[in-house]
Amino acid sequence: MKALIAEGREVSEAEYAASCRHQSQLKQDVQHCFEAVDVLICPATPGPAPDPTTTGDSVMNVPWSYTGLLTISLPVALSSEDLPMAIQLVGPASDESALFRVAAWFEDVILSDNDRG
Repeated sequence: MKALIAEGREVSEAEYAASCRHQSQLKQDVQHCFEAVDVLICPATPGPAPDPTTTGDSVMNVPWSYTGLLTISLPVALSSEDLPMAIQLVGPASDESALFRVAAWFEDVILSDNDRG
């Protein structure tokens, strides 16, 4: 954490302003996806859950955290080691209720079908 703070303190005002512009533009660009779909679906992690000493690799969450989009992760399967694996649903920043509706549908229809499978 100290190293990250030190690195951040080295960023110039101009670099910070450019990063903020990039973040804003990327958020706008991704928001256009939601003109055609309610949510995006993608892996929540690059593999199964890690051991209990860590929350694991956040690489699959970084784009959504950076753009301020909403996410819900749902466990969908077990790995060969019986560790949970998950997907994440990504929704528009302005519509939390739509994301919850799709997540509830996904749980009811998709996950319950897998249980019956």
